[in-house]
Amino acid sequence: MQHILIVEDDLIQCNMLKDTIHQEYPTWDIDTAVCYDDAIELLETSIENNKKYHLFLLDVQLSTSPGDRGGFFLAKELRKKSVYYKTPILFLTAVSDEGSYALSEFHCYNYISKPYTKEAILFQISQMLLTGYLEQNILVADTKRLFHRINTSEICYVEALSHQISIHTIHDTIVTREYTLSELSNLLGKQLIRCHKSFLINPNYICNHTKTYCTLAPMQKQVSIGRNYQATLERILP
Repeated sequence: MQHILIVEDDLIQCNMLKDTIHQEYPTWDIDTAVCYDDAIELLETSIENNKKYHLFLLDVQLSTSPGDRGGFFLAKELRKKSVYYKTPILFLTAVSDEGSYALSEFHCYNYISKPYTKEAILFQISQMLLTGYLEQNILVADTKRLFHRINTSEICYVEALSHQISIHTIHDTIVTREYTLSELSNLLGKQLIRCHKSFLINPNYICNHTKTYCTLAPMQKQVSIGRNYQATLERILP
């Protein structure tokens, strides 16, 4: 589950950002702040409680009041903390020139120019997930009650069989009864897609496909494509 901090002084925009991300990724934990001081307090609390943020969405200009500190000041403070030295930052800016400065100065992931759309925000987040820049992990208990922290970018496919779920990663297979296939599908958002009533697949591992099956690397596993899912896959796969 991802833990995100949104810092935006426009309350309407702040709530829109939070609602947009929450609707797409309902299990993610999203905090918000409307000023520099509130954001710093949340940062300190996250470090004290060992509840790290995985992504920051920062408005560059938090206020027009003289003396107020904006997103760049906040980014400087973030990068001073070792735990957040490499954490992705997505800047929100009304001035395109600020975006170039942000990329070079703070090594941020990207910036979005205002006025931004819901689609633009979700596209940037989906790209982070697909490229592994924003890693998503899930904690799963296997049938022996041993816990495994799984990086979802390493999941090749998930199979439902005989009242249990097999999660096949590039390293090994974890068998669990903790989730149903539908629950895992909701948990993982769009990182894995449903291709059959019994399968979820990671499109990044597809090396070949037809209308009725797809082949997944590196194990060269052939997974069936159900008739009800063919149209969805045709829109996603090249």
